[in-house]
Amino acid sequence: MRDELSSLKEQPLFWQNKMVAVIFDLDGTLLDTETIYLEVEKEIVSKFGGGDVTEVTHKLLGTTESRTAEIIIDHFKFDLTVEQYLKARNSKLLEIVHRAQLLPGKKRRLWK
Repeated sequence: MRDELSSLKEQPLFWQNKMVAVIFDLDGTLLDTETIYLEVEKEIVSKFGGGDVTEVTHKLLGTTESRTAEIIIDHFKFDLTVEQYLKARNSKLLEIVHRAQLLPGKKRRLWK
């Protein structure tokens, strides 16, 4: 990890932007990730022949990704392992996660 940080310091943009912190938003506190995750779940469930994922979204909130996969696989009776489902889901998630938007009022708080 230390070597990775050292290599970042050698890159001019690192210091020009005066980065002072990195925030990992794992629970949707800053970014509207819920919308992104729902879009991905809908697409992947549809890809595997499932129905309306909104039938189970209330069960998915606050769970781990493995538990989410288990719930969806069980609900839609998919013949998949958790790993197979997550591979498809995470691949799609990586394609679109950059579209996540800051939640209202968060930009002002971050760039004070």
